[in-house]
Amino acid sequence: MTYHENITSWLEAAGPDEIERGRSWYAIARGTAEKLAEDFGLSLEQSAGVIAALSPQMHWADNVRGARICMETYAAGGSPVDTVGVTAYHENIVKAWRIMADPAFGRRGTICDGLRPGKRVHRVKCNGASHRCKAPLHGPKVSAFYRAILGQPDGAVDVWATRAADIAYSEIDGLAPTDPRRAGDPNIGGRRHADITAAYAAAGEAFGLAGHEAQAVVWVTIRDSWKRADGRQNGRREDIPF
Repeated sequence: MTYHENITSWLEAAGPDEIERGRSWYAIARGTAEKLAEDFGLSLEQSAGVIAALSPQMHWADNVRGARICMETYAAGGSPVDTVGVTAYHENIVKAWRIMADPAFGRRGTICDGLRPGKRVHRVKCNGASHRCKAPLHGPKVSAFYRAILGQPDGAVDVWATRAADIAYSEIDGLAPTDPRRAGDPNIGGRRHADITAAYAAAGEAFGLAGHEAQAVVWVTIRDSWKRADGRQNGRREDIPF
């Protein structure tokens, strides 16, 4: 089955609760970013950028708590090494500092989606070091997450969104423990991340959902349904969506 067909199967399986939680999630996330921006005198773009920069491998509650701690520490004149209680990668905390120090964050050159022009109009993966990319927010997932918080209809294709694009709802109960699709890697195979993002937008349209809303609805639904390779439940409802 195609990405579009698999995603559609999850949207069809979503109940009223999943649809409501998914549709409202990014609006709630924007409200969180707005509150943090107001509390610490930052722009909405800076606040959303800090949240997105810290987000890899973090649950949402930890993500928000970490953003607040970073902002408090920055406002008090501290440095990244002074942060206590933030479970994000240190390199991402450093990126958050760069975002908070740049009042022009959000303009051209401050955000990179992880791709750059290559030969013959193809786009190639951007390596921050070798390509001298200085954008503090860098990568397809975090840049899409940042834009979705601001209300732009992309959605962030993470492990769970990728699993749903690879695996139909009808396959979930019989999924072998060794099935490689369990990995949910959105970055393999060249255009894979972009193709899955486009599939969410296309599938969501039939349900009256923007791409980021469709991704959030599917995220909630697969997390509520997913079982680990050992058969145990592996969803945390409070962590929508990361």
